[in-house]
Amino acid sequence: DKECIWVVCGEGAIGLSQLQKPGGKPLPIVQFMQSFPLQVGDRLGEN
Repeated sequence: DKECIWVVCGEGAIGLSQLQKPGGKPLPIVQFMQSFPLQVGDRLGEN
């Protein structure tokens, strides 16, 4: 499914159809990935 990415969290996973960088606007996942490609194993959020 190219309309969402699956993020493992706790005991399950959640499909995200939009992502938003701090100070930015929410973007559909396809558009977000064109500007900010993610790889398997990347972490979202603060370090």
